[in-house]
Amino acid sequence: DPTSEKTYKFLDDFIGEMAKVFPDHFFHVGGDEVNGKQWDANAKIQEFKKAHNIADNKNLQAYFSLRVQKLVTKHGKAVVGWDEVFIPGVPKDIVIQSWRGQASLAEAASQGYRGILSNGYYIDLGWSAARHYAVDPMGGAAANLTPEQQKLILGGEATMWSEYVNAQNMDSRVWPRCAAIAERLWSPQSVTDVASMYARMHAESARLELLDLA
Repeated sequence: DPTSEKTYKFLDDFIGEMAKVFPDHFFHVGGDEVNGKQWDANAKIQEFKKAHNIADNKNLQAYFSLRVQKLVTKHGKAVVGWDEVFIPGVPKDIVIQSWRGQASLAEAASQGYRGILSNGYYIDLGWSAARHYAVDPMGGAAANLTPEQQKLILGGEATMWSEYVNAQNMDSRVWPRCAAIAERLWSPQSVTDVASMYARMHAESARLELLDLA
């Protein structure tokens, strides 16, 4: 319930506890896939929206996100969140993780925000390694940014979701695709030879089998 102060008290305590357990500077808050159905069915929340001139659920989520981000900052961490947390007024140290693509990443960078690309690196989809390998965080709209803005794009991250995977096929989705994605992210942009990638990935695949990972 984003209208209840008890929610923020709980989150303050929870984030504070997690901040002590994990030394990392970045704290991921999620923020995607909010449909607002429960909010629409809650009379108390609807009254809150009217009282605070909150027009719709998108703006209610923005209200919630800003409050959560302040809690994360209070505990000495920098916020990472999906595209939906990129809203007017968020602190400049927030990092946008984009499932929408390079255009969304470029928009954030053009306004001074750092970003990470995950669109194109969803390994649960069963794409070919070549298809993942062709995705470049600096491609598309990001290629038109100024050099200073491009520095704000930190790279990418492969993501594994559970809708299309189970215990029997998960490893085959992860490996050796992640090896190809890692090379894409750790190599110069000029390294794009797919045949060469496959030759090296074949050797890496054999090594992964020896490690019982693939």
